[in-house]
Amino acid sequence: MLRIFVILSSLAILATCVSPASVPPHVAQPQDHDTTSTPADTLEYPDVGEEPYDELEYVEGGEEHDEDTWNLFGLPAWVGLGFSGGFCATGHYESIIGGAVTYGKPMAQTAWVELSVGYTATPLQQSSALQEEIENSPGMFSFAAGMRAFLTPPEYSVRYHLYFGVGIDFLFWNYETPINGASEEGSVDWIVDDGLPGIDLRCGLGFTMLRESGVLVTAEVTPGVKLWFDETREGFTNDLFSSYGFVVLRIQAAFEIGA
Repeated sequence: MLRIFVILSSLAILATCVSPASVPPHVAQPQDHDTTSTPADTLEYPDVGEEPYDELEYVEGGEEHDEDTWNLFGLPAWVGLGFSGGFCATGHYESIIGGAVTYGKPMAQTAWVELSVGYTATPLQQSSALQEEIENSPGMFSFAAGMRAFLTPPEYSVRYHLYFGVGIDFLFWNYETPINGASEEGSVDWIVDDGLPGIDLRCGLGFTMLRESGVLVTAEVTPGVKLWFDETREGFTNDLFSSYGFVVLRIQAAFEIGA
């Protein structure tokens, strides 16, 4: 009995020594960790559509700026009148004289984009062979787009620029003698007028003549070429008007709106 009592006492003392309560406070206890992970489809991400791009701000040089997108038809813009005159390398016309309504908008400080609608008169020379075919002189409507690339910074009082333009022209005229446009069915249709589409390409050099608050006056010299299509509005082969080169001087006055 005494031997059994000694063995049981020894086991009780050993259990007391290895219990958690006997571990010194400075010894770190093992921690339980949650090994479960959150599924990827339950994660929440910010909605990229909550803040439009044109309302974002960026920092440059320590200052905050609004990041605005350029809009051709946004205000402020510039509306103006342009007047042009020049000559063309053909033996048919005495000169080319025209006018246009313009709409323009600057791009930062280095460029300018412009749209225009205009009319050009092309009086015929007395020696032109077209005098026998056309009554009076032909006229021309134009729809054009152009861009100026400035060569000098905005702080200069006179700014030089390169000009590049492209346009769609529509030449129209009356025949001196009506043309019998008889159809295959035998009906007679007398054609007294006709038209011809074409393309206008030009580039040149210009400068700013006047730049005051809300007023801008420019001058440009622009060589170019007019390319006429092969078929007229009434379906005839174009054997009257050939493509030609030209040189035009244009003066334009524009006024700022929506400032």
